[in-house]
Amino acid sequence: VLAAHDYPPSFLLAYAAPWTIPAQLAPAVAAATGGDAFTGDVVAIRVEPGGRGFGPRRDRQPEDVAATFRDDGAPRSCTAW
Repeated sequence: VLAAHDYPPSFLLAYAAPWTIPAQLAPAVAAATGGDAFTGDVVAIRVEPGGRGFGPRRDRQPEDVAATFRDDGAPRSCTAW
């Protein structure tokens, strides 16, 4: 519906419903990562029927990659797709 009216996919985030997903994931992410919290970073994209979207990648790739890991090797952030 958004695309049919030339609205970008990010307009979806103006509604409350999409925000229930990160709220529901937050406890599982915290438990699995040793306490990482939801940062509020959300991206909405439209994948055309039959399309593939993004390929595998790691988000938040800074110049100092080592700083994105804790001393024990665990990541400081987590991406949910």
